[in-house]
Amino acid sequence: FVRSASNFHLPENLSKPCILIGPGSGIAPFRSFWQQRLYDLEKKGIKAPGMILVFGCRQSNMDHIYKEETKEMKKKGVLKEVYTAFSREPGKPKTYVQDILCKELEDDVHRLLHEDG
Repeated sequence: FVRSASNFHLPENLSKPCILIGPGSGIAPFRSFWQQRLYDLEKKGIKAPGMILVFGCRQSNMDHIYKEETKEMKKKGVLKEVYTAFSREPGKPKTYVQDILCKELEDDVHRLLHEDG
């Protein structure tokens, strides 16, 4: 089943910052965003600001299926930062996306919503 999502797209203005948030629902849809930015960079020479990816899942060894790809996107400057929240990581306290947004990205989120958005 494929459903169109006309409001789910990158900003037309490439200078606008992006925070990609996957609160446990998966990040596969965001892959097209960083792949588009990589294409723009490598094929068109367009350098957009790096995006911030924040996502949550249960365990890193089972659920972080795009780990190598996100590392490569960070290395190439497509992703500025990658934050992960694992709620069932053995031996570690539960961490959720909202924890990262509050503790690590409060200033970025505020600026995006009130100044850059």
